[in-house]
Amino acid sequence: GSFTSAEQHPFVTAMIRALETGRRKGGLRTAPGGRYLTALLDRRNAQAQNYVDDLLDDLIAEREHTTDQHDLLGIMLNVAHPETGERLSPLNIRHQILTFLVAGHETTSGALSFALYYLSQHPEFLEQAQREADDALGDDPTAMPTFEQVPRLRYIRRALDEALRMWPTVPAFARSPRSTTMLGGRYRMTPEDWAVIILAQVHRDPAVWDDPDSYDPDRFLPENVKKRPAHTYKPFGNGVRACIGRQFALHESVLVLASLLHRYDVAPDPDYHLRVDERLTMVPKDFYVSLTPRRVPARLSEQPVG
Repeated sequence: GSFTSAEQHPFVTAMIRALETGRRKGGLRTAPGGRYLTALLDRRNAQAQNYVDDLLDDLIAEREHTTDQHDLLGIMLNVAHPETGERLSPLNIRHQILTFLVAGHETTSGALSFALYYLSQHPEFLEQAQREADDALGDDPTAMPTFEQVPRLRYIRRALDEALRMWPTVPAFARSPRSTTMLGGRYRMTPEDWAVIILAQVHRDPAVWDDPDSYDPDRFLPENVKKRPAHTYKPFGNGVRACIGRQFALHESVLVLASLLHRYDVAPDPDYHLRVDERLTMVPKDFYVSLTPRRVPARLSEQPVG
């Protein structure tokens, strides 16, 4: 879908199917008959995967003989390694594009969906977020935010952070020790052992979060963040293995959410009750909201929201 069409682009449909296939294959690697089952999944996914590959290869070929460097694809095609002079191969570029598209679609769309769900359920929070978007973007409802405006969208960022606390789109991560150690003074762990951190449990620990099952963006006011113990909010993982695209995802999400709230009034489906579906990431299942094009109030608030 897009701002102007209810139809989903076939690339998105194909990419979601490919991602779901990858998730299912991951759970079959050590299962009896896993090799046969993964081969079967690959055959069933071949049409979707070929569509994605062909579309990207055509795009790369179309741009391959230009010197335009105004976007990421142009840079990958035209900029050589400063020491070796080597350029990225078309196959490598295809893989890089897919990485950005997956990071920019699957995880980000899930986070935005949860944010829209909770904002639509809380009109008082939605009003504050919408007012902040209007203050930043002016009286043109079609105005698109810029990277430089992101620091002004502090309440929208808090609304997104709180949605990620409630439902981190990547539900867990695993770690193993570099050497044999005692975890918490009780559990012996070797480098062959793994500990799985379930983020939904960490993010809803009542010892850390007051009323943890309620949605409240003001949990992420600076003064409240400072009061919390370290390592109690980790929607992008932890340490050197944390998501390398964290800032990219957050900036993209804030910009898109601000655009939506500035352009549309959001109304919930009164019959919808949140259900969560686990694909490659966590997403609201069968979630819809009503978006009505709006006229931005001529008189903007004089005080910033955040």
